[in-house]
Order: sequence, then structure tokens, then C-alpha cells
Amino acid sequence: MCSPRLIEQVELREPGDLSRATLIHSSNALTWADYLRKVVGSNIRPRHELWFDRSTMAIDAAVEGLGVILESELLAADELEKGTLVAPFHHAQFEVETVSYYLIRSAEAKSRGYVGAFEAWLRMKITAANLQIATLK
Repeated sequence: MCSPRLIEQVELREPGDLSRATLIHSSNALTWADYLRKVVGSNIRPRHELWFDRSTMAIDAAVEGLGVILESELLAADELEKGTLVAPFHHAQFEVETVSYYLIRSAEAKSRGYVGAFEAWLRMKITAANLQIATLK
């Protein structure tokens, strides 16, 4: 998403045009590298990048016309409704949905055979589907 005036300033028509834009990063499930790899098939080197640790700061920066963000439409609902943020690419092929699932278990539960077996099976299926596994401790 970005401000409407940025679309015209940078001439954003397709994801490849993002090389002329400033990409705004924040801590969320989808990174620019992941998005570009899925949609364009490669990494694009942007003109500039900004990094924020809060989604709200990234959204505010995009509203001000500082660049393009990958953010939750839920978090940016007010800005989208007001029209201060818009999606520059309107084709379904340029949309990437992120979904996360979590397996939570205690350290003691892993020692139970059936829990460990289930976790091993789940990890195998995730790996076979070419999906990412993140382990938090």
C-alpha cells in the first residue's frame, strides 16, 4: 500500500516498478524479499529502504508518501477507507496472503512418544510443502 500521489510520482504500474520506490519495512509476517520472490520471481533492488519496528509507524510513513508498505489491511483499515492509502496493484496475481499456524507444547510433552511423533510428522509435511518453519523458545 502507498499514498495515491506516490503511485503517480513513481509510476507504479506493476511490482517490477517497485525498484523506483522506497520500500518501507516493518515487523510483520511477510517480508519484501518474500513478496518479490513470490510475485516477481526475483529480488528487486529498491531505490531506498526505510525500517520501522512498529506497523503503525510504517503506515504513517506510507500515508506521508515516503514509500510503499506491506502491511495488514486490518491495521490500515482507517487509512484505506479514507483513501490516504491505496493498493497500487489491483490484480489478484500480485496479492500474497500470509497465514501462520503454531504448534505449542511444553518441554515435558515432547518426551511423550505420541507428541514427539506428531511434531516430527508435522515438520516433515511442512518441509515437503516447501514452507518455512520457525522455532521459538
